[in-house]
Amino acid sequence: MENIAVTVADNLIGKDLLQEIIAAVINEIDYSDELKLKIINALSLVREDAGQINLGIDFYRDVF
Repeated sequence: MENIAVTVADNLIGKDLLQEIIAAVINEIDYSDELKLKIINALSLVREDAGQINLGIDFYRDVF
């Protein structure tokens, strides 16, 4: 959940996707494949040339 909070703060995960993630954490044992793909798609927006602090792909790796 910590990594999810960071991605929300970085505006990589929107309100709708966050709602799906929280529902999955509460109701399911693991994320569904569809939700995993949505998270991967959101994380693909991470740009290495961004002016903000870039923690790298490894920082977000254990999100799913």
